[in-house]
Amino acid sequence: MSVSPVPSPVAVARATPSAANCMAALAHIRRHELALPADTVAMARVVLPTLSSAANDQWDVLEQVAVAALQTNEMVLASQCIRRLAKKFRDSDRVRILIAMKHEAEGDVQVAVEMYREIIEAKPNSPMAYKRLVAAHKGAGDLTAAANTLATYLETYMTDAEAWAELAELALENGNYGRAAFCYEELILLEPYNYIHHLLYAEVMYTVGTPEKLDIALAYFAQAVELSPHGSPRALTGLLMAAARLGGASSTAAASSAEGPNPAALFKLARDKLRLLYTADAPQMLDSFETMISGLSGSAQ
Repeated sequence: MSVSPVPSPVAVARATPSAANCMAALAHIRRHELALPADTVAMARVVLPTLSSAANDQWDVLEQVAVAALQTNEMVLASQCIRRLAKKFRDSDRVRILIAMKHEAEGDVQVAVEMYREIIEAKPNSPMAYKRLVAAHKGAGDLTAAANTLATYLETYMTDAEAWAELAELALENGNYGRAAFCYEELILLEPYNYIHHLLYAEVMYTVGTPEKLDIALAYFAQAVELSPHGSPRALTGLLMAAARLGGASSTAAASSAEGPNPAALFKLARDKLRLLYTADAPQMLDSFETMISGLSGSAQ
């Protein structure tokens, strides 16, 4: 006998938006850090008129709703929540960050930036202020300032994988492949079994494209293929291209090597696995794939 799945509190509140159901749903969204700002705002309109000052989580609810309201441009609702929080927690950095976020949402980015900087100067161990300052710089299009702020943050919070990944993306947007490579090296140390880190590091090495970097790219594409479930097509394609650039596509390439990754063997592995994937999942593209393989083999002669 099958058992029907229990609806999530969010689904229950959507179907029956009572105050109790909406409070339960808001707690569920907070606990699981779900990105549901529109639902949060809709449920807040049910909850806030009857939210008791004696409720244990009223301040968490107000902060949650304020952020969601800013994300959905519900500025009146955001202001109401921030005012109630500011009245209770006059000198709270969390409230000051909400006020700065409101300035951001209203287009006063420079005011927000100065507020974040003041918080960081007073309390350098405020990760939220750092992250909001990064977001403000990115919103203003100042990617260099965003990257430098993240780098400063990571001097203290060195195990924040999400921040390393964001810094890597910013470095790539700025064309700073050295910094991007360093970030992916840190991510590989932090999360060695996450194939995405190996893949992105390999792509940076491949882009740089010197013989030494291509050797590194080949090794890390191979590692990404090994770690990825069912063999990532993107990692396999990277492996194929790196092996081809190192001469592995040539019909006369050596089949084995005494040391280091073998381009010929890895080219064949990637080609055969991709051929199986195209045959199974995209047979209409198989001819194009074979043409690409012929081109790679021909250019390697």
